[in-house]
Amino acid sequence: MNHMANKQKNQNFFTLFENIPNELFIEILSYLIATDAVIAFSNLNYRFQCLIFEFCQSFDLTSISKNKFDIIFQYHNTNRWHSLKLSDDNNTPGQVKYFFENYFFIDNFSQLQSLSIIKIKPFNQYPLLSQLPFLINLISLKIESICGNNISEFNLPKLKKLIFSSCANTSWLKNFSEIETIEYTITDCCLNDKILIWPKILKHLKIIFTNDDDCLLIQQSLTHLSQLINLEIYQKEKGISFPNGQIWEQIILSSLPLLKNFKFYFQFACYDYQLHQVKQVIGSFSTPFYVLEKNWFIHCDLSARCDTYDMYNRRRKFAILYTIPFPFETLTIFKNSSKTMISNWSKNNIDHLSINTYKNIKTLIFKSYTKPDQNFNRSNTMNLIINTSFDSLDWIHVLTKLRHLTIDDCAVLSMENFNIFLDNTPYLYSLTAKKSVHSRNNTIDFILRKMLQLNSLHVHIQQKNSSPATIEWLEQQHTRFNHFNCIIINDRQDHYFWLG
Repeated sequence: MNHMANKQKNQNFFTLFENIPNELFIEILSYLIATDAVIAFSNLNYRFQCLIFEFCQSFDLTSISKNKFDIIFQYHNTNRWHSLKLSDDNNTPGQVKYFFENYFFIDNFSQLQSLSIIKIKPFNQYPLLSQLPFLINLISLKIESICGNNISEFNLPKLKKLIFSSCANTSWLKNFSEIETIEYTITDCCLNDKILIWPKILKHLKIIFTNDDDCLLIQQSLTHLSQLINLEIYQKEKGISFPNGQIWEQIILSSLPLLKNFKFYFQFACYDYQLHQVKQVIGSFSTPFYVLEKNWFIHCDLSARCDTYDMYNRRRKFAILYTIPFPFETLTIFKNSSKTMISNWSKNNIDHLSINTYKNIKTLIFKSYTKPDQNFNRSNTMNLIINTSFDSLDWIHVLTKLRHLTIDDCAVLSMENFNIFLDNTPYLYSLTAKKSVHSRNNTIDFILRKMLQLNSLHVHIQQKNSSPATIEWLEQQHTRFNHFNCIIINDRQDHYFWLG
């Protein structure tokens, strides 16, 4: 009798998961990303399904497997979604094309407030651009890459923030009446006339450019932005023109009366006989306007040796001028990492400004090798691109949050170093191997078996006439992948796998 009573008593301590109160289930959902919640709890019972519809409204699909992608659209009501992220990059090759073949923004995403579609291929632009005007509740939009000359003027009445990359034509933005923030990357995707036009109510502007000529165009485009508060300018590749702090000071004084923050990153080459001009550049950004009135400080890294050549085979040094702390998410370590560093810091500023110098960096690109200094210890590097010799042991303690690894053409990475990466980066789910691969079968088989968490893979095959990778070929390798959980995109010698 006592045994039966104790058994009954113990059973009373247990509650079926299906019977937990709504408040507790909502608390559980708050700790999960929407994609995982839908995969875990969809189709269990009607009550859970209703709660998932109500509380799971933001979907980032940029690193998801194809199988999970299909499940989410099968079980969830997209008209309740507030946020959607798609990508056509190497992590999910073919995803945007697959989306527009099966779904439409019209009538299916009526509550969408935030949309991000990155690395979009040219042939996928039309369905996106033709459907965007129907997303009338959109507040934030990110699109990469598009051609501004192919976009007709339209309006998104509630749009506040726009992040995009396109050719130097932004005339289609003129009707955006509520926009406050723009982050823009200039790409050389066409040869049409360059026209930079910004909505006059803009408060925050970030521009990434490549050519020196674009810098002049950018400066001319700022003259009517009297409401601008934050300005960021980033030069992706080194030019031949020297930055001029006096010109920027004049633009700010005459056209940007409300500007509080000015961040920049300029790259340029110089000859030995021009070193005095580099000092003049530093001086032009060290006037009382910058240092005393605005409290803006800069740093200049100058290569110790001549490392580039001009068209007449004359050797040049390389210089980078940037604000402190390092302002952007991508840091490239170039050749001749030994540098002469010049700054406009005063002694009172050094201790304050040097704290966590690299806190903003998420992408680290190695074009020459150097060991990490203490400033990297608190970095949040998530993307690593190797294009030189590399020692994983030196850097692995800095790369514990790594998610994407790219081994470029000129990388020198031993199998031992490669294994160190795979064994010590638990969040790594994307791998691009541009380093020439001699044996497709052995390489892909090794990676797929070693990295069970992998969602995408990009492999470059050295042999030019190799047959394309197919699902049938993949099944013959006796991996766990087939046409239900894998999409393969072949582009000549490159093979892209979106895995389930």
